[in-house]
Amino acid sequence: MIEEDRKVKRHTLKTLLAMSVLTASAAASAFSNGGVYSVFDSNADGYVDREEFKQMLKHRRVRKELRHLWQFDAIDKDRDQRISEQEMLDVLQQEIKLRKSLRERKKQ
Repeated sequence: MIEEDRKVKRHTLKTLLAMSVLTASAAASAFSNGGVYSVFDSNADGYVDREEFKQMLKHRRVRKELRHLWQFDAIDKDRDQRISEQEMLDVLQQEIKLRKSLRERKKQ
């Protein structure tokens, strides 16, 4: 799941995203029909626009401590008003790191 250099693999991030948003059957369908990212890209243009992003968030529970990560403008690094697959993977990686940090802080 995690590569030797401690970076999360792209497939793992996609799986985590699918698990956090979709039911098991919907996730299985998403994987067989071209990948998880395409589930959110409803117009199939290769990006998640602001409206598609709003729809995605309706199905995703975001913890209070993580909400700042899941702001459209924060994810859209190149400011083209659409979220690329890489931008989505980047925010998921940030979320994983923050979740780990929060867990470690709770242990102390």
